Amino acid sequence: MRARSFGANADAYERTRPLYPEAAVRWVVGDEPRRILDLGAGTGKLTARSSPSATT
Repeated sequence: MRARSFGANADAYERTRPLYPEAAVRWVVGDEPRRILDLGAGTGKLTARSSPSATT
């Protein structure tokens, strides 16, 4: 139900939601390559930011 109700606003949310700060992502992920599983990725902004080669 929530997914359907959010659908009408999903594009606006994706466009206006700020990116995660690079320093915060690096602090969580580190500098070494690793596998990341982002459950409930939503817009995928954290996935894309945490791994430049990520598929969102």
